[in-house]
Amino acid sequence: MENKTKKISLGFVLAIALAGFVMRSPITTLPMILENLAQRLHVNPANLGILTTIPLVIFMVVSNFAAKTVAWLGLKRTLTMALAMIFVGGGIRVVNQFELVVLGTILIGLGIAHLNVLMPAFLMAYVPNKIALYTTAYSLVMMFGVAVFNLVTAPIVHFAGVTAVMLVLLVVSGLALLVWLISMNRAQAVGEVGHQPQPKMPQKKQLNAWRQLRAWPFLVVFGGKRCLTIHLWPGCQL
Repeated sequence: MENKTKKISLGFVLAIALAGFVMRSPITTLPMILENLAQRLHVNPANLGILTTIPLVIFMVVSNFAAKTVAWLGLKRTLTMALAMIFVGGGIRVVNQFELVVLGTILIGLGIAHLNVLMPAFLMAYVPNKIALYTTAYSLVMMFGVAVFNLVTAPIVHFAGVTAVMLVLLVVSGLALLVWLISMNRAQAVGEVGHQPQPKMPQKKQLNAWRQLRAWPFLVVFGGKRCLTIHLWPGCQL
């Protein structure tokens, strides 16, 4: 039993880490390959600016409705769906067609928007005694993923082309989805027994970010930083 518990615990940690790894890299990699991507799609590079704007708009809009998705599917299924969206969106972006690249970016933005909002709630439900540890871990892995792709994107494009970058992102997101499906199959929230319903999000009143004064400083600082990073310094990822 002890060995079994350790394996399940290791899978849980790996699933959280891989989810964090794909929470930024599929969108932060785009500014570095826009020119190469434009050549592949035979479009003006200026037309691809929409690919860096779409995720920001989706984050702003969808984040306010993530709780409704949880109410419909449950917390664990919603996060599984979010990772599946990132994987499917990555697969669509491999196709050499501008409209499909836009569609894939939209799906990736939807998946990441749900992960951004719901991952803290997931940790609160499944590891309430280690929230700080797991939050720090997946945040660190998230930044590590950005750093890794910042380092490897240029060499991959040089030796294998921009499609290879898309394929690497697809493989990583597929691995994250696979590990999540395997490890979360037996995971139960604290207090969840047998076949009880999936853990629900806190009440809507507690989830209304627009009424939480302490949430506004984070919105201004991180939202402003992200907008400046993409639109003023496309090659720099903070």
